[in-house]
Amino acid sequence: MRYRYGLRVGYYERGSPIFVCHFKTYTREQAQLALNYFQRYPQQERDTDRLLDAPKWAIKPITRTQYKNGIWDEAPF
Repeated sequence: MRYRYGLRVGYYERGSPIFVCHFKTYTREQAQLALNYFQRYPQQERDTDRLLDAPKWAIKPITRTQYKNGIWDEAPF
């Protein structure tokens, strides 16, 4: 399956309904490699360097709205 705008690898922290994007890529293979790495090693929140509380990692496609709003103008990780 081809993803037109790319993929986001991110997490849901325990008790939170908000999906936090941690990594962006254009290919499913890179997204799967990043997901495997993030699940294997403990990750920190980017802003505060706090260890994440039981994150549930997921891969989601980048939507057209996010693309138009400039998701690729940000840093990819």
